[in-house]
This record gives sequence, C-alpha cells and structure tokens, in this order.
Amino acid sequence: MILLDVDANGQGTSNRDAQFGGPHGHGLADAARLLSQRPAERPAAERDTPAERLAKAAVTACIVTKDGLDAELFNAVRLGLMVSSGRPGVKRVAFVFTDRTNSDRRMECSLLTRVDGDAVVVLSDCGGTARQIARVAVSDPAGPDAVHVAAQRYLLETADGFARAGAR
Repeated sequence: MILLDVDANGQGTSNRDAQFGGPHGHGLADAARLLSQRPAERPAAERDTPAERLAKAAVTACIVTKDGLDAELFNAVRLGLMVSSGRPGVKRVAFVFTDRTNSDRRMECSLLTRVDGDAVVVLSDCGGTARQIARVAVSDPAGPDAVHVAAQRYLLETADGFARAGAR
C-alpha cells in the first residue's frame, strides 16, 4: 500500500518515497505533476470515425445481448463470443451456440460490419447462409441505435431458433 500525503502547497510525499526514493530517484508527487502537465487528449469516442462508431454499436449490442441470453438460457444453451477488428468500421463477432444437454449439438454464426461507400452494412452468416441485416448511412444521427437494434434482434432470433430446435 502506498500512502500519499499532500501539504497545503500541493507537495506530496509518500511512504514509498521515504523507503525507496521514488521511481528513478523522483517522488510520487513529481510523477503526478508530470502526468498532470500532459496535453489534454480527446476521448476515444471523438477520435473514432462515424463508421467505427456504428461498428462499435453492433459489437456492444452483441455483448449486452449475450449477457442477457446467458442469464436466460443458462441451463439449456452455452453461448461463446469472440470479437475481431481489422480496420475502422470493420468488426466480426463470432458466436458459438452449444447445447448444454448435448455438447455435440453446436451452431456457429457470425455478424460482420463493413463499410460500403457512405454506409455501414451489417451482415450475418449462419450455417453458410449470409444475409444483410442492416444498412445505415454513416451520417445518420440515429445510426448507432439502428445498428444496435438490428444486431440485437439477429442474436435473439438466432438464439431462439437454436433453443427451439433443441427442445424438439
């Protein structure tokens, strides 16, 4: 544990400084001062391109929906998820549905975002069947919500179909 004392002048000392002389002979207060003097960086959300924001909305929807499905279908279906990103606007989210009562019964699906001109296209691939589930203009202010809803709907419908097929 490092204890830091700051006096009225903003000067700080720590028990670690007293023991070890701080990193590279400098105290914690010096390190904190150096960090506070760094130029302000823009948040990551401001640096992202519009296409990247839409792609991230799809990934977020998949992760949030997966968490809900795990809670809802815990006894019946195990859902694995893997995210990969190639370049801005391009994301691939792979899902593996596994029947908890029959581990040989599996289904692999994926959701892919890609940039097509001035739009982001969201594609699904399940069992070798690919289809477009959304196409959103990068300039559309409601675009992230539209992508989120499309990705969420796709994952919910796919999980429902897998669970129902196993119940037969």
